[in-house]
Amino acid sequence: MERTKQSLNLITLESVITYVLICMPIMVPFYRSIGMDQGQIGLSQAVFTAVVLVLNVPGGWLADRFSRKMANVVGDFGAMLALLFYATAHNFAGVVMAEVMFGLAVSFSNGVDSSMIKSYSDKLDSTGQLFRSRMVKMATWQFIAQVVGLAIGGLIGSFNFRLVIALSALPYLIGAVLSLFLADDGHRLVQKHKNPLKDMWHKARTNLQDNPYLRWWIAAQIIGTQITRVIVWAFTPLMLVAGVPLAVVAAGWIIYTLTSVAGAKLAGLMAQKLKDWQKFALPMLLVITSMLVMGVHLSLLTIWLYGVVGLVYGWMKATLSPIMQHHIKDDNTQTTMLSVVGSLGQLVYIPAVWLVNLAGNVDIRLTLITSIVLLAPPAVVTMFKLRSLEK
Repeated sequence: MERTKQSLNLITLESVITYVLICMPIMVPFYRSIGMDQGQIGLSQAVFTAVVLVLNVPGGWLADRFSRKMANVVGDFGAMLALLFYATAHNFAGVVMAEVMFGLAVSFSNGVDSSMIKSYSDKLDSTGQLFRSRMVKMATWQFIAQVVGLAIGGLIGSFNFRLVIALSALPYLIGAVLSLFLADDGHRLVQKHKNPLKDMWHKARTNLQDNPYLRWWIAAQIIGTQITRVIVWAFTPLMLVAGVPLAVVAAGWIIYTLTSVAGAKLAGLMAQKLKDWQKFALPMLLVITSMLVMGVHLSLLTIWLYGVVGLVYGWMKATLSPIMQHHIKDDNTQTTMLSVVGSLGQLVYIPAVWLVNLAGNVDIRLTLITSIVLLAPPAVVTMFKLRSLEK
């Protein structure tokens, strides 16, 4: 039992530390410093996304089939190597190679943290309360870690881009070392089919078949943490149009991240008092209303309602995944199903980002209206469906 508690604390710490991606504030300036244009930047990100989409579910299946612990070690160590490769890239080809390496590493470790936290928590508390509270705590500290990473990256990045990227590898090295001390959670997926691809399909279909709760909570997860996030791409130009001085635009991002921390913390204090469907419905109504106000009247006063988007994102990240994971029938397929959800989320997120940016080319304020059009219909349908299932 003591080893399980220790492992739960270690995997939580690992998930927080690896959220400190110090290089985020300087990546675009770094790309430009080695001669990449906007098209090449977009293409490099598309390469990363394509690798994750292709390998994400197989990576989750391998973790469930053989060892979630080792998948975490390999994923963190691979991310460290990818970032060191980034730091030495001198052209577009070098960046693409780093993106491929990073996508491969992410595919191994995506969803492993959450599935291991659930496994350890369930051994210590069969009611599920420990798991939910631990996920809230993890989300809260991840956002705080993100603030720290942004601050460090911005400070050091003003002197040396490559040093910042190299330092970003350090949290993943620490994460890989911490993962070595985890207890193997003991769950092993039993392979029913000789063909791994057929087995992946069988596991996903078995979990989703005759399980409307899981299907609709997957929809809620994608809407709450993916579609609500697309407007982030337009935040900086929206601030400038609203009249925010260029010198304090960075403060807007800090406020957004801090409101995400507050959202996760608020979820820990209030979420248990609400029904599950209300945990999705109330923040959705709040974010749609805020976007509508900004879309109708964007000004120096209303732009700070964007903090509500951060608040809702923090709330959703802390509450939706535990509910969804609770409805996965077979704990041995936790990572596989989380990988499926991650891939589905990317398939929704990519076209949504494209549409929002396309609207922004006409008028940046149209990004808000476009986001509402994309967000409101599926959110309302999902609200009513979750409510009817919970009755």
